[in-house]
Amino acid sequence: ITTIRNLFALFAAAANDTSEAQQISNEEFVGVLMKAHIHLSTYDEASVIKAYKVDDLNVNYMKFIDDLSPPLSEEREKAVKELFSLIQKRSNQENADVILYTDLKAFFDPAQHPDVKMGRLVKNAAQQQMEAAFAGIQNAKDEISLDKFKQYFRGVSSGYPFRL
Repeated sequence: ITTIRNLFALFAAAANDTSEAQQISNEEFVGVLMKAHIHLSTYDEASVIKAYKVDDLNVNYMKFIDDLSPPLSEEREKAVKELFSLIQKRSNQENADVILYTDLKAFFDPAQHPDVKMGRLVKNAAQQQMEAAFAGIQNAKDEISLDKFKQYFRGVSSGYPFRL
């Protein structure tokens, strides 16, 4: 569970909002790390919170995830952009810069999730992970930008050994 993609889903679920703030309380942040079996000393905990703090009470968990996630390979970024475009075309979205979360949910096939294909995850759990992860990315209008979409896939890609 210490993989970046699982941390991402845990943070998004703990944030439990649909704003683009992508922040979580300091206590929730430390709680997610502990749930992921990442135990920090008091000094390290304070240092991490200081590095990612939004204010005295909240941490930007997406910046933390971004800093942990390697960049997408050229091939993977191209595939992610193509997927984004395909979802846009199928949904007849007027705004070319976003896709709708509801369209993404309708498009998502948990049977194609790499962990499901490898037998490490059941389809229902893959669906729940995707929903939890995107719950913290969409904005109040149910929209997901290409940057946020790529951000999600950076987190997902980090846990897999293949380049694409």
